[in-house]
Amino acid sequence: MTTTEDTRPAPRGADPDGDRKRLLRLMRARKGLAVSSGGDELRRDPEGPAVTAFSQQSLWNGMRGATTHPVWRMCQGIGLRGPLDLPALQAALDAIVARHEVLRTRYLPGGQDGAPPVPVVAEPCAFPLRVAHAVESVDPASVLEELVSQETRRPLGADGTRPLGADGAPVIRGSLLRLSDEEHLLLVAAHRMAYDGWSRGVLLRELGTFYSPGAAPVAPAPLPVQYGDFARWQRARYSGEDAEEGVAYWTRRLAGAPSTLGLPTDLPRPAVRNHAGDGLPVIIDAELTEALGRLARERGATLFMVLHTAWAILLARLTGERDIVVGTPVANRQRTEVEGLLGYFANVAALRTTVDGELTVRGLIDQVKEMILAGHPHQGVPFGAVVRAMAEASPSGRWDTPALQIMINLVNTPLGAVTSHGLTFSPLVTAPRATEYEVSLIFAEREGGLAGGVVYAAELFSRATIARWIDQYTDVLRRMTAAPDDPVATLLAPAP
Repeated sequence: MTTTEDTRPAPRGADPDGDRKRLLRLMRARKGLAVSSGGDELRRDPEGPAVTAFSQQSLWNGMRGATTHPVWRMCQGIGLRGPLDLPALQAALDAIVARHEVLRTRYLPGGQDGAPPVPVVAEPCAFPLRVAHAVESVDPASVLEELVSQETRRPLGADGTRPLGADGAPVIRGSLLRLSDEEHLLLVAAHRMAYDGWSRGVLLRELGTFYSPGAAPVAPAPLPVQYGDFARWQRARYSGEDAEEGVAYWTRRLAGAPSTLGLPTDLPRPAVRNHAGDGLPVIIDAELTEALGRLARERGATLFMVLHTAWAILLARLTGERDIVVGTPVANRQRTEVEGLLGYFANVAALRTTVDGELTVRGLIDQVKEMILAGHPHQGVPFGAVVRAMAEASPSGRWDTPALQIMINLVNTPLGAVTSHGLTFSPLVTAPRATEYEVSLIFAEREGGLAGGVVYAAELFSRATIARWIDQYTDVLRRMTAAPDDPVATLLAPAP
């Protein structure tokens, strides 16, 4: 594929302008910018049928009734700095629950095995906020870690015998801890049926909007659409030719792919996973980040494409495989109408890379770029529909994929500090306590480089193994930027 820097004649049938446009759309989507609000209409319809989104249905089926397990919830740490008015904070949280129907929705079993659950929206109610005793002269990071540990031991949204969100209780709650007169920690725990990574930024912004000490509570303006409207739109959008075309693309793309990547584990894989998770940080300094950016620009690619190329090389080295499939989360918020909604929108896209040792590093980046650009128009296709289609075509009636085993993500969702009435709400990093996947490599762009981590299944891997893989991954990145014309084969073995 011709890139913006190529001086070679374009191959017959190539479309450089189209390639650049697709790349721009991809970069906008990765930066969290809506691509379109046109096309088939997404509108408010309070009387519409109650349905779940495809992502919720896949999550529900994966839970298999264990809706209270910590792996199905998200914990968001928020630092509060400045004078805190507790009634005003409670009022702001209550306003958010009133504004977003998804936070007060319960889910009833669909009746048939594998059928989607039935959502039932309750009337507005108070946000459950537990205020802990004051603690003086403590390390905030340690306190936050302890709050997360306590949270994972508490059922959320149900007691294990009632449906999720029974009695209309919100599938979200919080714990507030006072560190000093002007420093507090807020831990928000939400069930993934109602929350995703993008939702963190929405919650922060709305806290700033609705926090109003010394005044009457701010009445939340009605949202243009609710999560249920999106679910109905999505069901209609992917029930006809668009769904068939998208599913057909992914089934062709994933035909013959391996069912698993044989990552070497420190412990045997259990018959039933407990989803215990842990994590280690990954820091890419400014110098290497800039070098990676230059390499991406040379190939007309994105930084994510280069990071994924290195990840595929390392996985090929660790497993001995050359057909590498991993998953990447997709925000699935291309419509402007849903940018300000809380809810579980996330989808999964499969990235399949042939790690050919005879290619140069530049050549492999080009392959990755082609693969990602080709799949981008189909990223909204519910991955659960792809899994079902592949299973139906399989003689065993089952289809497994490494795309639900190993992940990579470059987080670009908007998440910054918000100040309101002298109180600053700042996002805090929370340590993972549970994970749905075996290994996830996660990055976020920060001033001075890339910061992220590897979240891993603690029941399979030791910290020492993950630390060694992080070192090897960083080494692959450095060697890629230092010698991009070298064969990939030179990177399939550790540096001497």
